[in-house]
Amino acid sequence: MAHIKCLSGFFFRQPGHFWQLNPGNSKSMSSDQLPRCSVYVLVVLDGRIPVASELPLLLTQMGLLGLGFKRERRLDRATGTSHVSINNHRGLLGFWNTRAVETLTSLGALLLALVAVWHMASSSRSWMLYYGAETVLPALLWGSGSFQHWALSAVLFLPEMALYSLIALCGLSLKATLTTFAVADFFFAYLLLRMTAGFIVKAPRPARAFGALLAFTAIVVFAVLDDSPGWDTFELVSLLATATYYSATVLALIATIGITAALTAAALPRARHSRLTCGLAAVVFISTASNPLYLGWVLVPLVATLLVLTWRRVLGLRKTARISALVFGFAAAGLAARLPFSGLITKDTSTYAAPERALATALYYVRMLVERASTLSGFVSLVLMFALIIASALLSRHFIRKKSSSAALVATMGWMSPLITVCGAVGLGAVGTRYLQPLFYAPAIALVFIPALMRSRRSMARLPAWLPLVRKPVATISTAVIITLCCALAGAALFSESAGVETSIRCVDGWITAHNRPGAGGYWTIRGPKAYLANKSLLLQVDDHFNAYPWLVDRTDFNTRSVSFVVHDRSYPAPQLPPGIHPTHTTVVHCGRYTIQDFGSAILPVGPAATTPAPPVP
Repeated sequence: MAHIKCLSGFFFRQPGHFWQLNPGNSKSMSSDQLPRCSVYVLVVLDGRIPVASELPLLLTQMGLLGLGFKRERRLDRATGTSHVSINNHRGLLGFWNTRAVETLTSLGALLLALVAVWHMASSSRSWMLYYGAETVLPALLWGSGSFQHWALSAVLFLPEMALYSLIALCGLSLKATLTTFAVADFFFAYLLLRMTAGFIVKAPRPARAFGALLAFTAIVVFAVLDDSPGWDTFELVSLLATATYYSATVLALIATIGITAALTAAALPRARHSRLTCGLAAVVFISTASNPLYLGWVLVPLVATLLVLTWRRVLGLRKTARISALVFGFAAAGLAARLPFSGLITKDTSTYAAPERALATALYYVRMLVERASTLSGFVSLVLMFALIIASALLSRHFIRKKSSSAALVATMGWMSPLITVCGAVGLGAVGTRYLQPLFYAPAIALVFIPALMRSRRSMARLPAWLPLVRKPVATISTAVIITLCCALAGAALFSESAGVETSIRCVDGWITAHNRPGAGGYWTIRGPKAYLANKSLLLQVDDHFNAYPWLVDRTDFNTRSVSFVVHDRSYPAPQLPPGIHPTHTTVVHCGRYTIQDFGSAILPVGPAATTPAPPVP
């Protein structure tokens, strides 16, 4: 019978014998006890065992490289040959080294995030990113002065404003802050996908890391296919770069799916179960308090998915009831936490519902789909979206048959969330393509399974008997250096692109600062210049009838009751002048897309604000 002498953590085999080097704990064991050892390496140099003179160099190289391999018995007793099979490579270097894989995929995700934002900054999408009437809200909140009395929508943007404030504390320019925020949002999406893959994918760490990177790549591809300046289109994934189009709710969608899927696993350790429960409770509470849309995007589809899995006997009824009670309980707490902010909310969530507009809303979405499909990039984007939804449905069926609860939940949410989101938006008469973002994100999450499903029965990282201790680390380091250089170049190009302010905005702000007199303009016209203005109170937001328009703005601006000039642009008409005021003896200043109509003194009275202003319609 073959014997093993335990000497370290390395097994050296020649026909019929094994040796493990472990000073201080030397004992013998039979070869049938080998599978009980948790970590070992089988080493054969050119078909022979290393001689004593080779062991110091070999062990030194292994120690420096931090090589370690989780047990995988691959022995051919007939031929007496052996090889190394890696399931979980725990070391510092090496292409299949876990730290190296995590580093490479994280660098790759950062590069993709930079590319996505760079595309937006260098295309016509840049206007929406840097100067859009709604995307500049964080800049207006951050720089509006000491005392603030804000008028907000039903969405409070609490996580988004927290992140923006942290970035703004670094002292960057406004455009650089918005750029950094955009890159951070995309990278957070990758981190949450990686967390989800780590929770649910039953495969070696490289497969989980590359699965998360694949799902994130799909998201970036969708973002790169978005290239128009408009926000109310089916170019939805690029909205992740902004703070005011529910980016935190999108990230919460990914986090909730991942954590809940982990909670559905059987026989969870108590400590792990407690951590996951606390994490899910925090995500549900914060997301609901910030944006009630989270209920329709995530919670309702999640409970529907749990019920489907219970019906198909993938989940037990007790576990479904516990998770449902948890999410609905903390969602109710989140809604209650909105009460202290009620003075800031000018239009409550319930007032957005208009079921009588369901047919008109359905026709609106069909029209927007046709409009998006009329361009090549839009057609490709929609085809990929529907392909991912179909793939999620197929994966859902596959995992339900295998009774894999975690994987089945993720795949089922890939089609359940889009279905309920579309039906809910149409049924409630919610006009706005931004409400349909789960169509792109929920099915993309299921891509984290693809590398694991494509693995062969052999180990993903199978090395020959002679360990290449030099080439793999060199390849890893070289790849990491190349990706890092690409990140640096992309970052430099991106921040160079976002260094200067658009000439029209700069012209308007320069004129207002030089004259230091208050003026007014419409919602869609003045918010871009107002965000970059040093004294933001010099531009007042008015409606079409020259009344104060308190929507996503500081109400203290309206302490000024009269203005001296009006700003309008090519896209939106100027508001009607107050009764008795005629545009005679005025000075007209042209600033690119903007026109300033100057009356010389503050003779234009601003009317009172509506009690519940309607959301602006472009």
